[in-house]
Amino acid sequence: VGSEKENSSAENDGELQINFDEQIKKFEMDLIRFALFKSGGKQTNAARFLNMKLSTLNTRIKKYRISVAAFKSETPKPKAESEYNARR
Repeated sequence: VGSEKENSSAENDGELQINFDEQIKKFEMDLIRFALFKSGGKQTNAARFLNMKLSTLNTRIKKYRISVAAFKSETPKPKAESEYNARR
């Protein structure tokens, strides 16, 4: 009969291992991408959504090389009323 320590080390030799740091990185990247998606690529709103400082979000965006442009809304903004009236 093996000790509890021996049993736990045997489990770590198999395929059941996970890389904790890699899982945290993936989770953090997914959260940031989701926040950018929900905010239409607006980093200030994404930071608020995640309840973190904008500088922290920007640091992590750079760290993980996340393209903010991919999340920016492509919907054209409405023209200013003066620009609209000038063309009439």
